[in-house]
Amino acid sequence: MMAARLEQIARQAGVSKATVSRVLNERPGVSARTRMAVMAALESLGYERPSTLRPRSFGLVGLIVPELQNPIFPSTPRSSRPTSPGTGSRPCSAR
Repeated sequence: MMAARLEQIARQAGVSKATVSRVLNERPGVSARTRMAVMAALESLGYERPSTLRPRSFGLVGLIVPELQNPIFPSTPRSSRPTSPGTGSRPCSAR
C-alpha cells in the first residue's frame, strides 16, 4: 500500500493540508472535532509518520551572550535554570 499523502488525508477529513499538519505536529488552533476527523482519516488511510519526520528534541536550551567579561552575562544561565525544570530541557553553555 502506498503511503497516504497530506493531500489525501485533508480531502478525506474535509480540511486543509495546513490543518492536517497542525494535527500531526500537535499544534494549537484545531478544534477537538476537527482533530478527531483528521485522526480518523489518518487511521482509515493507514498513515504512518516517516521516521525522518518524527519529532527530534535533545532538550537543550541555548543561550548566546555578547561577552563573558561583563559580570551580568555569565550569571544569566544560572538565573534561567529555575524556568527549566518540568520542561524536559536542560541549560548548557559553551565557550
